[in-house]
Amino acid sequence: MSDKHVTSNWKILKMNVIFDKKVSKALKGILIIIMYWSHMFNHPERLQKEIEWISLFKIGGKTVEEFLVPFFHVAVPCFFFIAGYGYYISNLNRTKSAKKQILGLYTKYWIVFAAFIPLCAILGKIQITPVSLLLNLIGLSSSYCGEWWFLSTYVEIIFVFSLIDKYIRNHNVKTIHVFTVSVALSFAGYLINAVLSHVGIDTDNLILHELYYFLIKQPLFIIGWCLARCDYIKKMNAFLNRVESKKKVLLICILCIFTFTFQYITLIPETYIYIVYLPVFVYMFSLASLMMPKLISQIFEEFGKYSTYMWLCHSILLYKLVQKYIYFPKISILCWMNLVCLSFGCSIILANIEKSIWAFLDTLKKHKTKKI
Repeated sequence: MSDKHVTSNWKILKMNVIFDKKVSKALKGILIIIMYWSHMFNHPERLQKEIEWISLFKIGGKTVEEFLVPFFHVAVPCFFFIAGYGYYISNLNRTKSAKKQILGLYTKYWIVFAAFIPLCAILGKIQITPVSLLLNLIGLSSSYCGEWWFLSTYVEIIFVFSLIDKYIRNHNVKTIHVFTVSVALSFAGYLINAVLSHVGIDTDNLILHELYYFLIKQPLFIIGWCLARCDYIKKMNAFLNRVESKKKVLLICILCIFTFTFQYITLIPETYIYIVYLPVFVYMFSLASLMMPKLISQIFEEFGKYSTYMWLCHSILLYKLVQKYIYFPKISILCWMNLVCLSFGCSIILANIEKSIWAFLDTLKKHKTKKI
């Protein structure tokens, strides 16, 4: 078979991969539903005693649902990566400030909080005290919903980096220096936590807990920012387009194997695994998106559009309110689809409530301006 014929059969390899807003949204859509998988089939202790589900099949003594969990753990780290990548692009185009990002996230969080927390309290699923209410309301505690830990860490990273970013731009700090400092800070986080735990100091107190999570998670955001700044997608395209077709096919196969196996390494801290893994994962997804049927892509984009609400409400539904209904189909994949559909429906409703709130505030603002 001639190289020319191989090229014609692999047109996709000659196309330039892009990671734009559309692809990012589709990736978020996939990430949110694989996150559901991890939460549904990796925490048996959080299920009611009568809840049972049927596995599709087993792999090496494990259910396929459990086997896939380590791979699906990519969801949260990749959300940080996308946030960092998007932060750089938004800042470059001056489309969205850090203040607007934080306000937008808190608005969604408070809407979900108002919609579900009172109901959970009435049903006796959570205990509310003035202190816990305040801490959960501002996101410094996730005692009402464990999966909400992400909020404070994300907000802290965005806020701190928005201050540092001005210095980086004004002094033209090199990308490699930003990355090196970020990794050094994460290492300090792991080291400090280990030392404090060793000497018997409680690292779960509010300040140390927030500091620890900030230090170890910020490189995931920074690597996204750094790679956006370096335009790594374009550089990967240029590199692959210089490789002849047969070698390119082999290289992409190797990258695919890497994408599906690297996450199972557990010898080093998770953050450092993802620093290496995420650039490859995101590039491979962007490549795959070029071959994705339009309908499938549109479905994932819709999930991505509502991904923040889907993240915020799914665990409340899963662990607090309608667990029996979610697992009613028994077969694992049907239970999973049940949660996806339910949380997606709730997210559309919540998003429309948010839209109505902003429309009302905008009308109020215009009315006040007219009076003046």
